[in-house]
Amino acid sequence: MIETELQLPDAPAIPGLRFRTFEPGRDYPALVELIRSAHVEDRIDYIPTVEGLRVDFENTAEFDPRRDVLLAEFDGIAVAATEVDVRTRDGIGVHHVEGWVDPTWRRRGLGRALLHWTERRALEVARVDGRRGERVMSAWPDAMQAGAVAL
Repeated sequence: MIETELQLPDAPAIPGLRFRTFEPGRDYPALVELIRSAHVEDRIDYIPTVEGLRVDFENTAEFDPRRDVLLAEFDGIAVAATEVDVRTRDGIGVHHVEGWVDPTWRRRGLGRALLHWTERRALEVARVDGRRGERVMSAWPDAMQAGAVAL
C-alpha cells in the first residue's frame, strides 16, 4: 500500500508540515525513533524496538497500521504520530489512543490535531465494526507526559 497524504482541518499552519498514513514497509524505524525521543524526554521507561513494534502492530486484532496510524512529517522526518485501535471490554467498544510528539515540536498544536484525527477515525470504525452499545475513548498517559495529560 502506498502512503496517503491527509489534510487535517485543525492542523497548525506550519509550512512544510504534512500528515500521512503509515507505510509498514519503511516507517517502523522512524516511528520507533520518534517514540524513543518522546519517552526519553518524558522519562518513560518503555523504549520500543522496530521488531517489537512490528509484532504489536501486526498482531492486534482489528488494527491495521496503514489506516490506524497517522504520521506528521516535516522535511521527511517524523515529528509526531498517533494511533487508535478498538477492542471490546466488558461489552463496551473501547477506542484506545496513543500519541507522540517530538520534544522540539511540542506546543505547536500537533498533539491536538492528531487527537482530533483519532476521534474522527474512532467514529469511522464505530459506524462499521458491528459493535453495539456504549463506546468510549481511552488513553493512559503517564503523569510525566504533561502535554498528553493536558489533552
